[in-house]
Amino acid sequence: MKKIVKWILIGIGSILALGVIFFIIILTPWYHNFAFGKPAEKMLGYVNDHPEKSALTVIKNGEIIYEKNGDQPMPLASTYKIIVASAYAEKVATQALNSKEQIPLKELDKYYAPNTDGGAHPAWIKEIKKEEKTSDGMVTLEEVVKGMIKYSSNANTEYLMDRIGLEFIELEEKRLGLSFSEKPYYFTSAMFIGNWLKVEKKQSTAEIEKKLKAMDDNEYSQLAATIHNELKEGIYKAGFGRISPSIDKIWSDRLIKGTTRDYAMLMYHIQTGSGLSKEKADLLHAVLETEKGTGKKGGSTEFVLTEASYFKNKDGDDVSSALFLNNLTEKEQKTLFYIPTFVRIFQLGPFDGFSVALEANLLKLDQ
Repeated sequence: MKKIVKWILIGIGSILALGVIFFIIILTPWYHNFAFGKPAEKMLGYVNDHPEKSALTVIKNGEIIYEKNGDQPMPLASTYKIIVASAYAEKVATQALNSKEQIPLKELDKYYAPNTDGGAHPAWIKEIKKEEKTSDGMVTLEEVVKGMIKYSSNANTEYLMDRIGLEFIELEEKRLGLSFSEKPYYFTSAMFIGNWLKVEKKQSTAEIEKKLKAMDDNEYSQLAATIHNELKEGIYKAGFGRISPSIDKIWSDRLIKGTTRDYAMLMYHIQTGSGLSKEKADLLHAVLETEKGTGKKGGSTEFVLTEASYFKNKDGDDVSSALFLNNLTEKEQKTLFYIPTFVRIFQLGPFDGFSVALEANLLKLDQ
């Protein structure tokens, strides 16, 4: 009886093993096309059908192979953190900062605003503790930058912008040769300008909205700096609660802007190291890449989706891309947000059929 049961179990195990092999050999190419081919069509179709909301640039081996509204400035959201990371790399490469410097987590916590970052900062803290990258409440500066990129921690971003300096970050934009750039400011702190006006100036929602619309860039950035400094000093008392969707939209519209042409080309230069010192390129690869040779950074608000990336395609070509979407409806944002990240859509993968289909989709956009 035991022998019969044994042979039955062996038979079942063999069938399961064969099923796994069948899935890997036969179904994986089909699944890859199903999982990425359709989303690629959906995203590319959206860009084609909504040029007023979209910008896209794709570069292969340093040459633009497709572009839609590539020189149109659009809000970057957290994709701007690439510039902050580049400024960090410049300072480390020139020995103005030490990537292994130990940073107290309590310094980062000063800038943490609960329930405003989708759980990004707590998730990063959980990871570095799990992987034993923090000790005695300290973490390296390099890990702080990785937390800003991989998890998009806004607290880390505020700390780094303060530590590096806004003027230096502005100079970094010039060093990188961006054709369009805006003066950097504490854009996360700016999220709470409405709260600050409500508490400190006793303004109503209508008055806050009117005030925000009337502010010039200098007043807006100065008020963001005031809030940043209050957070740094531990005296900020206005809270982080949402006031209204219209005020959220004003903040989103006033985010630092950039063009897909600039950011796709920037990612190409980071990927290949062209125009950068080897040390600086290596530092950027270390913080941008989730796997060797593939780097990306995305951003989002209720109205914005952005991503800039680089990778190698199946033929070994250096490919970079930038996709910026703005003024999305709630339905559009929810639908497009769950499409696989653009780096995965454009990473042509091991299956020729998928590669051909994607190339065809790119060609169809202008037809």
